[in-house]
Amino acid sequence: GRIREAEYQEFLTSAQSKFQQAQAVTEPSAALGLMAEAETALVQAEQLKETQPEISQLREQMATEADRIGNVRRVYYLRQLRQYTEPGTRLESIIVQGVEVYVLDTGNDRIYHHRLDDAGEALLPDDETVLMLSRGQAVETITVADLIGMTWMPTGGNRQTSDLVILNSSGLLEYNPNWGLTTSALVGGEQLVLPAAVDSFFGNFYVLDPQANQLLRYLPTADGYSAPPESYFPAEQSVDLTNAVDMAIDGSIYILFSDGRISKYLSGQPAEFNLTGLDIPLNNPVSIFTAPDEEAQHLYVADAGNRRIVQLNKDGSFVRQFKPRAGEAVQFANMQDIY
Repeated sequence: GRIREAEYQEFLTSAQSKFQQAQAVTEPSAALGLMAEAETALVQAEQLKETQPEISQLREQMATEADRIGNVRRVYYLRQLRQYTEPGTRLESIIVQGVEVYVLDTGNDRIYHHRLDDAGEALLPDDETVLMLSRGQAVETITVADLIGMTWMPTGGNRQTSDLVILNSSGLLEYNPNWGLTTSALVGGEQLVLPAAVDSFFGNFYVLDPQANQLLRYLPTADGYSAPPESYFPAEQSVDLTNAVDMAIDGSIYILFSDGRISKYLSGQPAEFNLTGLDIPLNNPVSIFTAPDEEAQHLYVADAGNRRIVQLNKDGSFVRQFKPRAGEAVQFANMQDIY
């Protein structure tokens, strides 16, 4: 018993020492490395004596310090607005426009349309319009097939209305809350292989297609997008879009890759962007969001592998990160999109 107690105290003392060293260093990665060593010692101590208050207390102190180092903001209230229980559901994308909320389910090829209440804290009860669009539905000359992506399209260029633009494998659709669903012209859709994301800026429609290694830009026409698309990148510029998973546009275009890279382009040319200040690298990021400066001054990345949302300046420098508080029912490991 004395030998086991001595071993326990040795591991506990080692953990406390590593934590003290972590508090003394200024380099975030070094501090986190020392706390990882402290956690290893705590696990070994726990194998000798379980449920000890000094172990729990030290873990809480290390968690608080890790939050301080990583500039973590704990989200203390995560309200679940809706649970989708239909078999085959695979939620892919969400768009919020005023009180209108649109959710894309690519598993069942459906788009749901919800409305927020006056306080903006809950959804109004479902009505007959909740299922806005689904596979097999006929919309004018198009029969809905595989739903690929959607984006809110503001006015600009030759566009006179703001609408939800929906790309599906059989064509392009637009939805306006005032007059419903219509078809829209889309020339060159046969060029698309496997688009990963769509987005909009000043009436232009953008399609990111990593499998075809292209980012296409459609300029608005009177009947939709009936002019052939143009490549966003100049012909002489070689850009590898392999593993691109999402994009966001504020005038510049930010492309997110599954390996944690973010590339920034302006007028088709690389722009200055350095991802700096993160305590740990991005791991399985799934979505990136921004908007023109008057709407959003930062970038937001849904980093599912690290169960967090990262906020960045538009030059790539780290601002802060958001995580659920300990014990929160909602976790960020299954994030698919943010808006």
